[in-house]
Amino acid sequence: ADVFDLDAAVEVCVAPDTRPAATEIVDSIERLIDRSLVATIDRGARTELRLLGLIREFAAERAIGSPEAGLIRLRHARHFLKVAETAAATLDGPHQLDALAELDRIADDIRAALGWLLADSTQSVDEGDHLALRTSVALGRAWYLHGRAREAVDYLDRALAVDTSAPPELIADALHLSGVMHDELRDPAVARERLEASLALQRSIGNGRRIARELNSLGVVARNSGDTDR
Repeated sequence: ADVFDLDAAVEVCVAPDTRPAATEIVDSIERLIDRSLVATIDRGARTELRLLGLIREFAAERAIGSPEAGLIRLRHARHFLKVAETAAATLDGPHQLDALAELDRIADDIRAALGWLLADSTQSVDEGDHLALRTSVALGRAWYLHGRAREAVDYLDRALAVDTSAPPELIADALHLSGVMHDELRDPAVARERLEASLALQRSIGNGRRIARELNSLGVVARNSGDTDR
């Protein structure tokens, strides 16, 4: 995205094992601000930075041919997954509005990361991180609350298709969310298929709370589709 904060810049631009180089990134950004090539936006508790359009386009063109482009994209995806998972953990509590606002703030970066990850399945499951699937699951509740079911099923179903080696708990959560979203789209056959697959996984795991969740969601699908005989 054209708006970012300093933490994102450091996490994306500096490799984890070379954190002392973070000061170079900070110094570079300060020089760009002094030259009016980066604008600052005061958000109260956080200062955001905006890269001017021409500079952003030039940097994007240079990045395409860089041998480090893949690594930068992975660091970008990992950073925004961490931000998304942190915000998602508070979605069902008193800080829900703040969490939704944070997820909205990073929405463009999340879409960019998922686009890169799903275009290259080797990156989406990089080093066992299962980045695309975890990111899709982290966004699932927010997509539901915002009524973005179509966007949700697109990312969730594509992530499920490319990452079959994920832990069963993660796959089950993704299947659950996909099923709920397909029900929102009034596609009961696919919704039921996803939820039954999630239920089977939860039974094999032995998670009683999640088994109850899947049974409840299957009941909702039956009610919404008028299939009450089930």
